Amino acid sequence: SRNPCQMTYTTKQKSEIEMSTVLPDVGTLYRHPMGTKLNKIPVLFIPGNMGSADQVRSLSSPMHNKDEVFRYFAVHFKKPLSAIHGSILLSQAAFVNDALETVRALYKKPVSIMMVGHSLGGMVARTAVTLSNHPRPANGQCVVSDIIMLNTPNRGPAYSPDGSMEAIYNAVNKVWRESYYNESANCKRSRLEANDPVLAGQMRGKGTVSMNQKCALCASTVRLLSVSGGDLDILVPAHLTPIDIVAPLARNITHIQSQKGG
Repeated sequence: SRNPCQMTYTTKQKSEIEMSTVLPDVGTLYRHPMGTKLNKIPVLFIPGNMGSADQVRSLSSPMHNKDEVFRYFAVHFKKPLSAIHGSILLSQAAFVNDALETVRALYKKPVSIMMVGHSLGGMVARTAVTLSNHPRPANGQCVVSDIIMLNTPNRGPAYSPDGSMEAIYNAVNKVWRESYYNESANCKRSRLEANDPVLAGQMRGKGTVSMNQKCALCASTVRLLSVSGGDLDILVPAHLTPIDIVAPLARNITHIQSQKGG
């Protein structure tokens, strides 16, 4: 049957933002649409497998962004096949962290950035938080406030040609689960380093990136929202999208509303 929904888009114009990264061949950071005002809530869009930065145009449409509450940024990956091999996903996640640092530096006041990931882009966003080059908190404030995942396979890869994707999923989901309970010496030391600008600068930018399995400092402070595509989505089955595998006491809003009779 015919789909009665009509898509809304903003302009195709976008401006590239120069950024410092050890992974210049991975992607490009853009601002959508073009503009200079930054006194809005920053949102970083991350496309999924074979996706594009221009997909953020539906979010940045005036119909969805009344009064320009949000300022949208988006990354475009030069090798967009994030579902093919785990190494591509990891490189994209490391690049996203440099993009987060770049966006934060544009603002004069400390800001928290919302990340919106489409499909596997949501997994890239969650992976970024677990890496050692994730931006350190500024004045005790983590750089990411929310991760909104649009039809993201959180439980496991929807497509996995080899074992690298399963390995990354197992590692990343384990880090997220344990971050809610981790009060180890590593976490306590990381909090002290985060409040010391000298130590924080030394910890970041060593030229190597690894997964911070001992303490992903900011994972437990990030609000997660996963939106399923439902039964009509044939690429990412709905049973892969829940976040109960990564976060304790995950709340299903639909279920809560039905219990209240809403």
